[in-house]
Amino acid sequence: MDDLFTYTEIINKKDYPKYESMEGVKESIKDIINLDDNYLIELKNPQVKLKTFLNNGSEIHNVNIAIASAVTAYARIHMSQFKNNNSFPNLYYSDTDSVYFDSPLPDSFIDSTILGKMKLEKNTRQTEFKKE
Repeated sequence: MDDLFTYTEIINKKDYPKYESMEGVKESIKDIINLDDNYLIELKNPQVKLKTFLNNGSEIHNVNIAIASAVTAYARIHMSQFKNNNSFPNLYYSDTDSVYFDSPLPDSFIDSTILGKMKLEKNTRQTEFKKE
């Protein structure tokens, strides 16, 4: 929920020294990726810094805790079918998007292309499935 948003620019390598010397650019650069004759440059958004300054140094976070809570609550409800069902293999661990069993789940619960189905991630002594 980091609201220090960034933006990207693609700058030709021959123009980069002039670009970097522009006011405020050098301090805003977070990352530079080499793309043949160009650079892909990730920069901090100067508007975030300006808004913080204009609000007497207090930060304004544009996040919604209710949505984040609803998503994780729904995930817990979805995963409860694996915890509260004795017809599944032995469950060793689960979180909001994965489960660890001692044997495979029934095929009806597995499909890596369908939202809400599980995807086989590992096939070891314990088998992990991830929700897509």
